[in-house]
Amino acid sequence: MADHILDLSSSLRSLSSTLQLGSGPAKPRYGQLVVPSTAANFGPAYIARLVRVK
Repeated sequence: MADHILDLSSSLRSLSSTLQLGSGPAKPRYGQLVVPSTAANFGPAYIARLVRVK
């Protein structure tokens, strides 16, 4: 199963100026957590990429 877990941090790095991503204890093991922010007026949200395994 570990072969099908994709790291999205590099994909979402360009959005870090707009969205506040979870870090430290708020960082999930899989996927990315968008922490609520009044400046961005967005959150909370959880973003993950699913891979179909045949």
